[in-house]
Amino acid sequence: MNHKLSISNSISIISLLILTTLFSIACSSSGSSSSNGSMTLDISGLEDLGSSFRYEGWMIVNGNAITTGTFDVDSSGNLDKTQFNVDATDLANSSSFVLTIEPFPDTDPNPSSTHILAGDFNGDQASIFVSHSSALGTDFGDSSGNFILATPSDDSSNTSNNQQGIWWLDPTAGPGASLNLPTLPD
Repeated sequence: MNHKLSISNSISIISLLILTTLFSIACSSSGSSSSNGSMTLDISGLEDLGSSFRYEGWMIVNGNAITTGTFDVDSSGNLDKTQFNVDATDLANSSSFVLTIEPFPDTDPNPSSTHILAGDFNGDQASIFVSHSSALGTDFGDSSGNFILATPSDDSSNTSNNQQGIWWLDPTAGPGASLNLPTLPD
């Protein structure tokens, strides 16, 4: 059994926290009855996490998370591994897919709480979103805020650099904080 996962839109992890993003996964099956399956990832737009973290995919089978494997992304956004050997029966019975960020090295066999993308399978296809309840759980559509360009924390007599700072505040409200973001999971 051979499944291919591909994420169509590219986005950086930092942008995940600001933008609404839709990703989709397409899967295909070779019809093999072997217990050895293969999952191929075709993902673009993920960031290099450095030497202390890795991405890890998870199939959710009967409520249990089963790893599809870990991978790293270089500074150009290229995955160091795209094909993963998985159990064909587990793959066929997967209800959803979750992508996490894991510490490296990772001694815990369970998924971390940092779920960045997730989606439910519908046959051999799934769409994964940052807004899925098993990922970040929001599309950031309700985010709002006002800002000023200023440097109010430096010497008030130095007005030559006032356009070099962004402050999320509403100066007419006292000034008061103005950035409204959803509460994210751990």
